[in-house]
Amino acid sequence: MKQWLDHIVQLKEILHNLKQEIAPYWATESRKEKQAQLQSIDKTITNMQKSNTSVPDELRELKFKLLKELDLFKEADATKVELQELFAPYQHKPRRKKEKEPKKLNKQAKKDQKSESRITLKYLIDAQLLPVPLNLSKKYKGKIYHAIITQQGHIELQINGSKQIFDSPSAAAVAASNKSQNGWTWWNIEGQPKDRTLDYYRQKIKDHEAQR
Repeated sequence: MKQWLDHIVQLKEILHNLKQEIAPYWATESRKEKQAQLQSIDKTITNMQKSNTSVPDELRELKFKLLKELDLFKEADATKVELQELFAPYQHKPRRKKEKEPKKLNKQAKKDQKSESRITLKYLIDAQLLPVPLNLSKKYKGKIYHAIITQQGHIELQINGSKQIFDSPSAAAVAASNKSQNGWTWWNIEGQPKDRTLDYYRQKIKDHEAQR
């Protein structure tokens, strides 16, 4: 009996360490953010290639880094399934009757779970919650970047004397910094309270939809 308990103690320690190591790769929002960043980088590289602009090695390296990280998310999912199958024989849960929720509650729950990735600049402009044209700026590594959001929901950014156009805040932030960024919280809004970022307007649309 003592030998079994000793094994359980060892197993708990192993599982605790494993959980700490894998936990970051079970975060759904983190995965979505990295997928969105990868799409932005792919689009940026394509635009640069079309305009015969040299693609920085840092941007290519960032793309490969994101691909490796997304592979880790897949491996974490597979590990979770393996663990569930491993411990399934030792679990016993009493059956509970499924409670039916009112349809209105289910509708509201779906609204609350609306993915942030669907909230685009054009969406905010069409909802008349984002004033355009809107000037953005960011001081990064001693250099100040300036950009502007157009009526069409694009971001115009000057990089090395060349004007480039992006469809999302993250794509513009990645192109400016050569690093994975959340553009909504990276860009500051000129002429408004200090440290106010684009995320201010994304939160406004959430509040607006919640009041409907």
